[in-house]
Amino acid sequence: MGKKTTGKGPSTLAMGIIHLNQSARTINGFNQGYLERISDDIITGLSNSKRFTLMEREQVDQILDEKAFETITSGGDIQARLGELVGADYLIHGELNNFYINTTRKKVPYIDEIQTISTTHGEGVFRIADVHTGAIISSEKITINEKLKGVSDHTQIISKMIAQFSTKSVAKIVARLYPVKVMGSSADGAIYLNRGEDSGIKVGEHYAVMRPGQALIDPDTGESFGQAESKIAMIKITEVEGARSRAQLISGADPVNGDILRKPVKPVKKPKQKIMQPNW
Repeated sequence: MGKKTTGKGPSTLAMGIIHLNQSARTINGFNQGYLERISDDIITGLSNSKRFTLMEREQVDQILDEKAFETITSGGDIQARLGELVGADYLIHGELNNFYINTTRKKVPYIDEIQTISTTHGEGVFRIADVHTGAIISSEKITINEKLKGVSDHTQIISKMIAQFSTKSVAKIVARLYPVKVMGSSADGAIYLNRGEDSGIKVGEHYAVMRPGQALIDPDTGESFGQAESKIAMIKITEVEGARSRAQLISGADPVNGDILRKPVKPVKKPKQKIMQPNW
């Protein structure tokens, strides 16, 4: 996370309307109004997390015009434009890449019947920029996929897709700027976390517990790059509420207040090498 000059307390976020990628594939009937709805739903979700102060979307839209949008997506220097977001700590910029229904038809063996399968697909990217430094500190990809069951009205389908996409977006943004932390533990061994459904945590999930260590400071610029982290334990989520969760220790040392939770990265399986047999 980049430097924040406001000290302790909620960070101030600036987020305008989410943009639609020019090559995006969208559901029939999707329009600009839905983009505004997605943006407003995400802003509301971030505000309801009680961890941020949000700038008015209209104010951000006036500052971040189409030219600034192109600069951000191409990785260009946006420091001058960000300087106009007075009072903001972070800029959240969103781009919707796909939002459609994929329909496939296949013949069912033995009964001479055609089966139709429809699946919703939504993809987007959120870039988080540190307003003080102009640096893009994170790029979060959001994906939704769900098989449709008995719903044919496009308005209902779009509404459900928007709700799913917005919920996932809020969870990813909050998790990046405010990672899940340990609040403490009880005598029976339960570990209490400061996040719950608001961050998309689910019962049965496993997390690595990381202990913050030495501060990482650039010796040339004095800029902070957070803290070094060391893995001390693995835990399993056992109960989830709106804004907190309970977990149990699986292995390692007992977590303490302030320890950070990270989802362990699954190792990429290398494909097995095929041994070609000679054709004789």
